[in-house]
Amino acid sequence: PLLPSKLYITESIGLSGRPDGVLIENGIAIPVERKPLSNKIRDRFVAQLLVYIRLIEAIDGKRPPHGYLVLGKECRKVKIENSSQRQSWLQARLDKMKAIIAGVPPTPTPEKRKCAGCPVKE
Repeated sequence: PLLPSKLYITESIGLSGRPDGVLIENGIAIPVERKPLSNKIRDRFVAQLLVYIRLIEAIDGKRPPHGYLVLGKECRKVKIENSSQRQSWLQARLDKMKAIIAGVPPTPTPEKRKCAGCPVKE
């Protein structure tokens, strides 16, 4: 059964968040994040779920092996593995965010398809 989630806050890693729900699998809290308006897995959804995984590990002391995204009106459940590669990817994004907060200007990463018609694409 999906349990209501609590707010996870940890000063040591500078993150906080509340997943939409939590499942207990083999004694480990597994975060569940619902995205009813999207049928696609997006990087920002994966990053959000990985933050919840990191928070649960920091607070509960048990590393969730995965989390779940529940997508669209049909509630398609997608398992997102908690791999070291994914956590490294998340850390790189968190480091960029912290640098921007500290005053380092963000580096634009234009996409040809999205930026083709833009008057400021240069």
